[in-house]
Amino acid sequence: MSSCHPSTNLISQFANGELDDVMSIMLSAHIDHCEQCHTLLDNTEAELADEVFANSALVEPMSGSAHLLPSQSALSSLDVMSMLDEVVERPAPNVKDEHLDPASLIINIHGREVKIPKVVSSLSARSGPWTRVTDKLWRSPVTVHGQPYQIDFIYMEAGGTIPKHTHRGNEVTLVLDGDFADENGTYGPGAMITCNDKDNHTPYSNTGCLCLAAIDAPLHFVSGFARLLNPFSNLFFKTGG
Repeated sequence: MSSCHPSTNLISQFANGELDDVMSIMLSAHIDHCEQCHTLLDNTEAELADEVFANSALVEPMSGSAHLLPSQSALSSLDVMSMLDEVVERPAPNVKDEHLDPASLIINIHGREVKIPKVVSSLSARSGPWTRVTDKLWRSPVTVHGQPYQIDFIYMEAGGTIPKHTHRGNEVTLVLDGDFADENGTYGPGAMITCNDKDNHTPYSNTGCLCLAAIDAPLHFVSGFARLLNPFSNLFFKTGG
């Protein structure tokens, strides 16, 4: 199992605009919590910008044609400081509620108020009703997302657990509130965990936990009576939306 950070390849894809909107939302929420990945993204974007400007400086203008990329001389002629001053001096938007945190929203899950990153609000708005999966595990599927995998909000009540399982495909889990643990560690808000068919784990939460999970194949339970659920696992799994 990977650490609670996305891979450098995923961050590079994000910087290049190559991720779909769901993965971009999940990675954005992680980066808001993670200084390490925020710095890595900044460095990756800076390297991409250097490549663009280096390549544009080598392009000779063709007679009668328009430039697709700015040359170094064109960039130097811009009054960059004036542009920055205008942005900095622009008045802040009027916020009616002084106590509103613009980076987060509050949702209610069976009487418990849970704070979620505002960046995932578009997915929350498309989620269905909460249904009980097991005694202390709830699921709210995201619909109309257009991706070839399943997306769910998963809420684990305090003391809840998921029986030991592996994955027939890939799963990316983003912790939104609270924390959960497994055999490999404890994961708090912002943690982004990737699992595949090489991983076996038993997630549990002592305090309660809300996650957003993207999965492209059903879980496969590997121990105890939970193995009896495997023939029914497809009932909880639907790709696309």
